[in-house]
Amino acid sequence: MGRLIEGYWTCKYCGTKDIRGSVQKCPHCGKTRGPEVKFYMKDTKSAEDQDRREQDWLCSYCDSLNPADVDVCPNCGATREDSEKNYFELHPEREQVLSGEQASREEEPQPEKPVQQAPPPARKNNFWIFALATVAIFALLFFMFRPKIREAEITRMGWERSIDVEQLVTVRESGWTLPRDGRLQYTQEEIQTYNTVLDHYETVTKYREVPDGGHEEVVGYKDLGNGNFEEITTWVTDYRTETYQEQEPVYIQVPVYGTKYYYDVDRWKVVRTLDSSGMDKSPYWADGIRGPDERLGAEHERYYIYVNYKDREYSCPVPFAVWDALNIGDAVEGEINGSYFELIE
Repeated sequence: MGRLIEGYWTCKYCGTKDIRGSVQKCPHCGKTRGPEVKFYMKDTKSAEDQDRREQDWLCSYCDSLNPADVDVCPNCGATREDSEKNYFELHPEREQVLSGEQASREEEPQPEKPVQQAPPPARKNNFWIFALATVAIFALLFFMFRPKIREAEITRMGWERSIDVEQLVTVRESGWTLPRDGRLQYTQEEIQTYNTVLDHYETVTKYREVPDGGHEEVVGYKDLGNGNFEEITTWVTDYRTETYQEQEPVYIQVPVYGTKYYYDVDRWKVVRTLDSSGMDKSPYWADGIRGPDERLGAEHERYYIYVNYKDREYSCPVPFAVWDALNIGDAVEGEINGSYFELIE
């Protein structure tokens, strides 16, 4: 068992503080401490030689709280054996005990309570006011500047088309294998990859924590219910730092050489485009003179409508299917975004 620490209590009648746990009555007003008394520790001063680990007991006949070293109630003469209640069992019955004491205190003159001043008015929480104002401002700006749906008339329609013209040209390439259509020019030994290889071991110094005895350490206090607290201790292991040596492998990167092939090969490359455009509803693909080593490649196309809204013209790129279904003079709905008009599908 841990050593005993004497506790203290505060008189609930006159407010006297720091009364030693071994004292049953308040030295200021003479009132006996009740079963609901809460002990506390002010320091870690050891209790007196008297071992008071036993609990105080409450007389079942006169409700007097008696110290643990008394076997006969000095108030009515009842023995401890006649009372089976103890400190910890009394706490659930605190309300009943207090109600009886409250009736007796009503007959006694009560000390005047000091007049409490009204608390100062609480400060307004300006944070929420600022937050709500900020949200309101952002909402107003959003509604002011958000795109609005407009109805406009198509004034013009345009299109652009282009076709890549590719030519078969000879290019120089290299690799670790020779392709079937490659024309070998030369080869040379080059680093193809690296292998990780063990080179040697080296001695390194490391550190570790090892147990080095221990000591008792106070981790808390237990309220014994009789004015004393018992220290709760535990055994704490101490550690020390120890050095030791260990062999660690050291690796190196060893290059692996291979034969690299340099060769010529024919590839199709874009050399020019065939472009066509117009401001009508008759798009077509341009044609041009192609040499024997040329071919047509990828096709590209873009379509536009131009609308008038409040005497200002806006362009609007659209897919071919939409463009083909519209005509000059049609009314369309959309949103204005800068110099562009975006249709609403």
